[in-house]
Amino acid sequence: MVVLENIYRRLELGEAPRAAAIQGGAEVALPVLAATLTTVVVFFPVTFLYGVSKFLFSALAAAVVISLFASYAWP
Repeated sequence: MVVLENIYRRLELGEAPRAAAIQGGAEVALPVLAATLTTVVVFFPVTFLYGVSKFLFSALAAAVVISLFASYAWP
């Protein structure tokens, strides 16, 4: 959502749509990556679980981490 808002802001400033998309995405790429990595780090302690809780939550944590990286990498 942050990327779309930044692209829209650049369009409002009068840039061409292609240039606004490229520059707007590039401006917020690092902060979005930092937010993604911060969320991934939150799920790291799941690796220390054992027993039934590890069985239940490790798949959930893996799904969240994979989906976060996929949403970051998807154009």
